[in-house]
Amino acid sequence: MTNAPVPSRIALTRDQLAALLAHHADVLAAQWRADGARDNWIGAERLDAHAAVLAADEEAPAVAELLDSMLSFPLDPPVVDQAAPAPWVEGDPLMEAIAAAVWERCTRDDPDMPQLVLDDPRNIAAAAASVARAVSLAQAADDLDQYVGKQPSNADPAVEGARLVIRELRRLAAEAQPTKPDSGPPCGNNPNFRLAPGDRQAVDEFKAYLAQRATEAPQDGTQP
Repeated sequence: MTNAPVPSRIALTRDQLAALLAHHADVLAAQWRADGARDNWIGAERLDAHAAVLAADEEAPAVAELLDSMLSFPLDPPVVDQAAPAPWVEGDPLMEAIAAAVWERCTRDDPDMPQLVLDDPRNIAAAAASVARAVSLAQAADDLDQYVGKQPSNADPAVEGARLVIRELRRLAAEAQPTKPDSGPPCGNNPNFRLAPGDRQAVDEFKAYLAQRATEAPQDGTQP
């Protein structure tokens, strides 16, 4: 069984950061216990206590200070290779929604390669932008709804105000959600659309590559 690749960068919420620190303390404690030395056992017990404080439902002042210092620590911005494509993140709701919108609404010009979208970049951008707005608004409503659910009293005026904001966010998300046209071709499907010679050459080269890969594949179906 092949393990999933380990990402080089991840994004963490405050609670997830605390959980990660607690896990780190648990790992260190286990290593110290495995050593067997008495002093290490004492250190492991202190790490256990540290992990318990980090994992507690209520954030202790010392934990709050630690998390604040870590989350506000100045870091140099990551160097981004502009030539490298952004990686696909499996399960990312925004990426999947944009991919579905582009797939449904934009031109797939080559019948031999139905997975390849060939369309005017403006059409692709229009499909992606409308979906991004809808998903972002819906996510904001979900986050606020989760916050409201944690409040002790539904009678609090702030909670009632938050519910009004949630309803408005969901209304705006519904309005922003793209709809497939009732009639006519989807965006880009018009008789005047033609691939540039360079684009057609790239498609033909990719098709040739796929055909070569198919002929080189082992008979048992495994990847070469």
